[in-house]
Amino acid sequence: MCGQLKWNWRDSFLEEESKSGEVIEGPWKKRSIKLPSEIEAELEIKKEFAEDLTQELIVHMIQMSNDNGIDVSNETFSHDVGIIIEFAKGMVFRGMGLEYPTQYIVDTFVEVVTDPDGTRHTEVDLQVLLQASKIFSDDEE
Repeated sequence: MCGQLKWNWRDSFLEEESKSGEVIEGPWKKRSIKLPSEIEAELEIKKEFAEDLTQELIVHMIQMSNDNGIDVSNETFSHDVGIIIEFAKGMVFRGMGLEYPTQYIVDTFVEVVTDPDGTRHTEVDLQVLLQASKIFSDDEE
């Protein structure tokens, strides 16, 4: 092994770099890259999963509606599905421990009631919901 030269590309490259001694600075802005923390990354993954799950639920609902004779191509159906998507998303997000704005609406207008036999069901306070809706529609005018 005596007398053998070892060549290392990194050393050679660094040696060439240091010889030139020129640094080129462009007109571009210097930006720092902020990597998300592990918690932020996990939260983003959960949100993406919740979005995907909601989409799957809605696709199945629309397919079942269509299969059972509901016209899913008209504007009224699309209008109704829009709000269902938002409330379904709120349900999925809540189930995953995430917050979503429609949860506050549900908490305001829906009550879980326990019957004397122990079964639970929900009651929607449609009167309060209609009153709130009227207040908002009057504000738009």
